Amino acid sequence: MHAQPPGQLLGSEREVAFHQLGSGSFQAAFQPPRVVRFDAFDCEYLADYLLRLFPDSRVEVLSLGDECKEVVVYDDGSGPLVTATALGRGSFSAAPGETAPPPGRFDPERYGYLVIPDVSLQKARLARIHLAGKADIWSDNGYGFAVEEPEGVLGRTFAVESIEPYDPKRLKRELKGREAEVLKRDFPLAAEELMRRLGLHAGAGLRLAFTKIGNDFWVIRLK
Repeated sequence: MHAQPPGQLLGSEREVAFHQLGSGSFQAAFQPPRVVRFDAFDCEYLADYLLRLFPDSRVEVLSLGDECKEVVVYDDGSGPLVTATALGRGSFSAAPGETAPPPGRFDPERYGYLVIPDVSLQKARLARIHLAGKADIWSDNGYGFAVEEPEGVLGRTFAVESIEPYDPKRLKRELKGREAEVLKRDFPLAAEELMRRLGLHAGAGLRLAFTKIGNDFWVIRLK
């Protein structure tokens, strides 16, 4: 079932919304209790929009291999709840509107581990809540940073070699021609563009993560 962006979902009636989300024949499937799956056109937007349509439902964002696959609506009175599920790895749920206390100032010298939240957490906007007490994270679209290796995290964890400000000229002088795996979250450049600008080649020589925290850009060298 393919969906259009929520901004294009005009009309206040659920039947109109579902017609635009899917097809007219699909409306017949929405009889209580309703359990409906949507392809991952945009998991993040769909989760928010469907919760507004069905405030008492549970909306589940599912991922496989760190790719968002679909959004499932359980319109059966089991909510309101948002769930992030990484198939074969685990799930995490929270009530809509639940928040985590903001971390303090980012201190690159403190952290020994980088956490990459599973994409289901990112798209369900649950990464900050999930990592509360385990890692500092400034955005649901960003990385988590931990002093000690966290346990029970839905995502990947890497030991940190160093964290430094993103200085493309210096990095290019140092890294040009080397092989690297480039990761990025909350960063304005695509991984391919970063590799081009820094003169890197795809390979396993280095693992670099790029991100933005506040107004500052950072590169994290991973072990």
